[in-house]
Amino acid sequence: MEPLRWGILGSGLICRDFVGALKGAGPDEARVVCVGARSKASAQSFADALGVERAYEGYAAVVSDPEVDIVYVGTVAQTHPELALLAIEAGKPVLVEKPLALNAEDAAVLIARAREAKVLLVEGMWTRCFPAVCRARELLSGGEIGSVVSVTADFGWPADPDGEHRRTVDPVSGGVAMDVAIGFAAAPALSATVLCTLDAVTPEEVVYSGTRGTLRIHRPAHTPSRLTLTRFVSRTESTEEVLDFPLPPVPAGALPFNYPGSEGFLYEVRAVHEAVRAGALELSQWTHDETVATQAVIDAMRAQARRTRSAGGAAASSVADAALALQYKVKLLHAGGWSESSGSEGLRTPPTPPPRGSSSGAGPAAGRAEGWGLDAGRVGQFTISFVADPDLHEDMEAVSCLCTFCLDDMQIGEELCRLPCMHTFHRRCVHAWLERDRRCMLCRLDVTKPGG
Repeated sequence: MEPLRWGILGSGLICRDFVGALKGAGPDEARVVCVGARSKASAQSFADALGVERAYEGYAAVVSDPEVDIVYVGTVAQTHPELALLAIEAGKPVLVEKPLALNAEDAAVLIARAREAKVLLVEGMWTRCFPAVCRARELLSGGEIGSVVSVTADFGWPADPDGEHRRTVDPVSGGVAMDVAIGFAAAPALSATVLCTLDAVTPEEVVYSGTRGTLRIHRPAHTPSRLTLTRFVSRTESTEEVLDFPLPPVPAGALPFNYPGSEGFLYEVRAVHEAVRAGALELSQWTHDETVATQAVIDAMRAQARRTRSAGGAAASSVADAALALQYKVKLLHAGGWSESSGSEGLRTPPTPPPRGSSSGAGPAAGRAEGWGLDAGRVGQFTISFVADPDLHEDMEAVSCLCTFCLDDMQIGEELCRLPCMHTFHRRCVHAWLERDRRCMLCRLDVTKPGG
């Protein structure tokens, strides 16, 4: 069996750890053939340090390299949708570091594009691939602690905003919600308590409490190697079983890892390899539905935090209610809930604007866009339009997906734009910004030039 050949997009710390861990697969299973970065010097430095064959300036050359079988995206979060789409359109499987996108709507559209192209798309929720987590899921689904009633989890450390953690605390990249909190999700029927912080050291454990016992995932729970299963016999008696899952050894040729447990990337690599060889479109360990549902919860958290601040601390609604409404909207997105009157084509392709010269959905702003050289065919304009369930109508009116520029809600009936890079904004935000800059305000793609 021929080894899978990887192309790497990005040359930062996470990419260094990923390539270092991938070396543990051995040359008969995988090798890295090229890397691309914003500058040739950065890519070349990365290639020299990790023994990568070729270095490119930019990312398109990596995706188009005929020797690349599969692509890894490890750039800053706001560029993930654009680069993932680049790989999808080239017909190449792609593993994207979390988050896949900055909101649930964009994640759902990317997934739909990948499914239509029959291309494997994976959000890098690597924790799900660790043997300890796989075993924990088996124990829980097998009823070893009875019915699960509650989950407590935490993840935190004091982050240096000016040092190696500047990406984590950068609000443009999503901040702690996208980098840390996105690693946690629970079934809606459970009582869940989750603490994520970049201001304090936390135990970083996960504990599942059930009707017949508990299951503890030991520190560090995002890269775990130990579980403790406690089975209760009575209120005064219980049995305890400790299960160990040692991490793989640090491979020869890897640089010192920047993040704890990075040798565990090997588990994710092998799960992706298995999916590629099986012709799968998603990873069984972390499905597309889980990606979108988790992102919807993060969207709801951010919206709730904003409303709480604007109300002087008085919450407008609970995060649980907000998440419920958002997840309902995501289900409608999967069903193709775009307004037909906006001239869109559902989720199979990014929404497209009306024909040039049409008065429908264009408005004065679109005319100005044409005036300063923006090709209207490269900016999707559409209107949020859903069939509301009466029981959720009130919540859905109050909660929506977020504009990735101003972070205000994108409300039902509001006109939006999706740029070629897949980032979605209020139409007013796009045109106000492009009058000054003509580049996507997040990923810096030039939308006035063919091909960006």
